[in-house]
Amino acid sequence: MASDAGAEPAVASAHSAVGAAAPDRDRMARPHLLKPLLQLLAKAFTRALLMLWLVATVTFIAIRALPGNPVDVWVQDLEDTGLSGDQAREKATQLLKIDVNESLWSQYFDYMRNLAHGDL
Repeated sequence: MASDAGAEPAVASAHSAVGAAAPDRDRMARPHLLKPLLQLLAKAFTRALLMLWLVATVTFIAIRALPGNPVDVWVQDLEDTGLSGDQAREKATQLLKIDVNESLWSQYFDYMRNLAHGDL
């Protein structure tokens, strides 16, 4: 039995030596995991940007597809408060930051620029 008792510490020290080597192998394996993780994050970020652009574009088109335009709706509301037509149009254009005399592309790029700056 004395020989069995002496064998246990040797086995325990062998396990601790194996346990010490395992973290080194994990550190070596991490660079292999980093590349797929970065690819996954890049893909998710790209999808999020694409979705934000799509939602913003659909919102722009939906607002412009309504009968009339947002400025005309505000002009009617402001005329009800007692402003003249020209004053109401000028104030509505300033409030909404939309110039209906500009091309649709110009309005779209202004809309996207304002959206990127957080000016909703």
